Amino acid sequence: MAFGNITRERFPVIYERMRRAIPRPLHGPCPASTLAEPVRSRYRSLREMPVDYRAIEREWTALYTGS
Repeated sequence: MAFGNITRERFPVIYERMRRAIPRPLHGPCPASTLAEPVRSRYRSLREMPVDYRAIEREWTALYTGS
């Protein structure tokens, strides 16, 4: 998953984007295992790697809400 490109943006900008996307610690299943299939699925449809975290926003949010 990508939050930006360090060669095109300053690290603090990318880091802030990461902090907004990951607002608190996870207390559940491994995110890599949980998101592997959604990332693969988006890759198949978008044909672009890394998959932008916003492309799997529903699954990403479920890591925090449990829904």
